[in-house]
Parts: sequence; C-alpha cells; structure tokens
Amino acid sequence: MSPPLKKPMLPKLKFYIDDLLSRGSNSLIIWLGVISTLVVTAASILVWAFKLGPQDNFGGLFWDLMMRAITPWEIEASMGSLPYLLVLLGITLFGIFVLSILISLLSAIIDARVQNVMRGSHPFPFNNHIVILGWSSRLAAIVEELIIANESNKLLRILILSSKSADDLAGLIESSFADTKTTRLYCRSRDLCNEGSFENANLQAARQVLVLGDESEEIEGNRLKIYLSLRRYLITRNIEKEVWPEVIINVDSDDESNVIDMSSSGQAITINVSDIPARLIVETIVQPNLPDIYEEILSFDGNEIYITASMKELGLKDLTFAETWSALHHSILIGIWKDGKQVEIAPAGETIVGTNDRLIVISEDDSTIKVKSHPNNSREPIHKSQLLKDLDGKNFAAQRVLMIGMSTNHKYIFDRLIKLKSNLRALTVCLPDDHMGQAMREELAKQKNVKVNFILARTDNPADLKALKPEYFDAIIVSHTASTQTGGTDVQTIKSIQILRSLLAEKLSEIHLVAEMAEGKNRDILAYELDSDFVVSEKIGSKVFAQYIENPALRRIVDSLICSNSHQIKIYPMKNIKTPLTSSFSELGLRLLEQRKIIIGWIYHYEGERVSKMNPGPDAKLPDGYENLSLILIEKSSI
Repeated sequence: MSPPLKKPMLPKLKFYIDDLLSRGSNSLIIWLGVISTLVVTAASILVWAFKLGPQDNFGGLFWDLMMRAITPWEIEASMGSLPYLLVLLGITLFGIFVLSILISLLSAIIDARVQNVMRGSHPFPFNNHIVILGWSSRLAAIVEELIIANESNKLLRILILSSKSADDLAGLIESSFADTKTTRLYCRSRDLCNEGSFENANLQAARQVLVLGDESEEIEGNRLKIYLSLRRYLITRNIEKEVWPEVIINVDSDDESNVIDMSSSGQAITINVSDIPARLIVETIVQPNLPDIYEEILSFDGNEIYITASMKELGLKDLTFAETWSALHHSILIGIWKDGKQVEIAPAGETIVGTNDRLIVISEDDSTIKVKSHPNNSREPIHKSQLLKDLDGKNFAAQRVLMIGMSTNHKYIFDRLIKLKSNLRALTVCLPDDHMGQAMREELAKQKNVKVNFILARTDNPADLKALKPEYFDAIIVSHTASTQTGGTDVQTIKSIQILRSLLAEKLSEIHLVAEMAEGKNRDILAYELDSDFVVSEKIGSKVFAQYIENPALRRIVDSLICSNSHQIKIYPMKNIKTPLTSSFSELGLRLLEQRKIIIGWIYHYEGERVSKMNPGPDAKLPDGYENLSLILIEKSSI
C-alpha cells in the first residue's frame, strides 16, 4: 500500500500569508518585529556558539547585529573571519529587505489615512476651509481662479462634496488641476440632499460654502434642496447662526434667486452669472476686442478690481475725485463706494471723496494699492480739446449683424441687439432647422421693434451658410451653446467657423466675428489662426463667480460695467493724431477725467507686434515709433 500523498506546502503558506495580511497593518508590523528579532537571535547564537565574532559577551553581539539589521552600514574585511563576514552580509541584506517592507507599509498607512480624510471616513480636521457642494462645468474654472488668488498666501483647503463616486471625483481632480500651488483639494462622495452628508465636513469652522449642484436637468431644484438640507443640518446640530459659514449659491435665473432668498430669509448670497457671456457678446458687437480686457480685470491673473479700505485708512483726507486719482501709485481709481451702499463709477472730477469713503480701483494686487509719497507735479502741456477730437468714436457698432446657431441666452442677446443705441440697420437670425430652432423663431418673432430676417437652416452645412451671404454683414455671432452637440463640446461652433472661413476667404478680416465657446481649450484651437473675438461662456462666468466669492460686493460694480445702462469699457482708436503723444499715462488720464472718461490702459503696435497694457503705471510713456494707438476707457454707457 502506497503512503498517502502529502499536501503541498505552498497553498498552506499562501493561506497563512493572506490571513496575516487580512489582520491589518498593526498585526503585520508586529510580525515583522517578531521575525526580525528571531532572525537576529538565531544569527547571534550561531556566531556565539562557533566563536565567529570578536564580541566578549552575547548581549554585545546581539546588540551589534540588531543595529546592523536596523541601520545597514559597510562591511570591512578587517571585522573578522569569512564566516562572520557572511553572517554580517546576511543580516545586512535581511535588514534592507525588512526596512523596505516597513517603509512601504508606513507609506501605505499614511496614504490610507489621507484617503480616509478625503473621502469622509473621518471628520475633516481643518478650519477656515471652503466647502463646494456639487461638481458642475463651472467648478474647474472657479477653483483655478481661487488657486491663482491664493498663490501668494498661506495654504487654502477646498473640500468638494458631490454625488459622483469617490473614484470619479479623485480622477476629475487629478485631470482638471495640474498644479494647485498653495491650495489643497479634498473630495467626498455624498448625497447632497441628505443632511447627514454634511456630518464630517466641519461646516461650523468653514469659511464659505458654495452651492453649485451636480450637473443635471433638475439642477435648479436640486440646488434649492441642497440649501434646505444644509440649513436643516446647521439648525438641528444647534450651531449658532453667528458661526454659520457664508453660503453662496449659484443660480441661473431671477426666479431661482427669489425662491432661495425667501427660503434663507436673505441670509444666503445668490449669484447669477449665466447672462455674463451674453452681455459680453452684445458689448463686443458694439466694441470689438473687449473679451481679453474683461477676462483680465474679471480674473485673479493680471489686473483686477478691488474695493480698498477707507480714505482715512489709506492716509488720505477729503479730496476731489481727480486729486484722489492722482494720489494713487500703480492703481487706477475708477469709482467710489460711499457708505457701503452707493456705487459711483467714473464720477465728475470735482466730486468730493470723503474720508470714510472707500475706493474702487483696478490694480495688479492688493499689495500695490498705495498712496504716492509726492503728487505728480508734471505740467507738460497737452491740448484737452484736441485729445478728445483725436478719440475716434465713429467706428463703433456693426450696422448689419448675422446670428448663427442658438445660445443658452439667445433671447437676451437678440433683445439687447435690437435695443442698441447704435446704427444697427439689419439683423438676420439663422436658427437650427429643428424643433428648438422653430420654437425660438416663434418666440423672437414677437418683437416688432426692427426688421429682422429669420432663417431656419443647417448651421454646419456649407450650402445653407453660403445662402446667408455672410460677406454682406459687418459682424457675425456664432454660438451653439444651447444646441445638442454631436461629436463633442463646441464642435458645432467650430464647424460653422471653419465653413465661414472658407466662404469669406480674404474678406474675413473685414468682418467682425464673435464666437461663443463653452470651453477655453476649444477657443485656443481656433484663436491662433483666426483674428476674432471669443467669449468662453463657462470661463468668463466662472471668473466673475470666483471674484464674487472673494468679495460679493463686486457684483454691483461688474453689473455697472458689463453691458449696463450706466457705464461701459470702450476702446478708442486715436485716428486723427498728427504728432506722437509724449505725455505720461497719468497726464493723459487727468485730461480725460474732465470729460468723465477714465483711462485704464492702451493698445498700440510696436515693431510689427500688437501690445496691450492694462494699468501700465502713472509714469509710463509710449515708446518711440509706436503706431495705431488706441486708449481703453471707462465712460458712461451708450448701450
């Protein structure tokens, strides 16, 4: 009878290893310590029994070998016999192996703890953080602006809660943000309409809570539910209202804003930036080349708008607006904030600015808002009336406008265009030949103010676009942000623009093309070879939203500047000037202030290159040999 077959040891060993690993990291560390002690003890007994080492006692031998296992160092031939050196080599290699496992294990433990904090297994341990509820298409651009704003400050932590899975959130963060600089991002997967989801977000210690909502067809209703769940959480946890974080909610309509205002009793701040791109499109039709200027002053990159401390805190007494304008160093005064309520943009130069009034300025950074130690006493003559004559105000507003596609704010753009106080003579609206296009045509046709030609066509078809006779128009608006995009975001707009390029050929440079894009990267694809104005919907709206996060009071100022009935930014070409301007930027500004025009920058060509500078500095002068000068001014609106 043959002996019974023995079971192989490998599966049994694998079972024991798996069992050990399943017991957790603490158990594994203990076993590593036990095994290391046993190996060093066995090696010590071997060396001591055969007298292989130079040590006089067993304790000293054990200590030496244990230290070599923990901290490997070089082995010299003079240390002992060959068998002893081999033992030392074995202990050294064993120590390196165990130490590598221990380092990897500790790294994994730390990483797991960090992931637990990020995913909400433990309470969020930080204070003064920003909590963002929901992942919308606007979030990436908002966070990018916050990263730029915080670049020169101490660490900012942003906690993002969304109904997306934790893995999806981690992947989106990794793909959306290459370098977060002094900002750290954390994410947690949560049901945002469940008040228990806010349990570990440390809301009572948060600086702000931004309610964006996850993208869906019911996003407006979801944002209201999220706010009500958030409010219920703060109330039921007996958190005093004095320590509630500032709650800012993104809304897309006045109706949504009104409901939230009533629900919060005015405590929540509602921000609607959905119409900002549409307003900028209309203003760009009136005045080309504005999007780049607005993108700079409405972002944290470059010059931006600030509301300063009071005149008294700045070290100034009661002064006229013109005197205050001259007193600032490397900042441009554009208005006054009186009593925290009244906003005055581009007031008359003789307007008195009181010691308790705050200033509205354009500056590169809040640290550059300083008062001059000495006033500008330069009195280089410049003829005021001649300067105003040289400003060419006749080259504004297209007379014949063509709209192609359908924007998310199509009705707003249409309404503003037909109400322009300009020379608009003809407006053609080409809508997609589908159910949405037909419904929009019926809605827009109710307006009887001006003669409008409505056309239903395939906006990505060369024959249909050719039939529009695009060469007849002064300006063409292309937007498909409200259309279903087959093939990717903005693909419909890209197709239309490429067809127009082909149809217009050399005449393209004579026509003002304005394109609304949903994503900035798609704008970049076209901008390098197309001299046109691009309005990036989510980007410009998100830039403004980020500004409001830093200072909600900016809402009234931005509303006063972008396509408003009060003021606007204009680019004035200097057409009739016969001799080069040698005056400094400050001297030009003082002359223009007398006509309630505030200079904030200039554009010119130098050595064949276009140079655009915002806030160049009070003493800045134009270089010798400049050409095609234009001044960037803020003035009373003509829209």
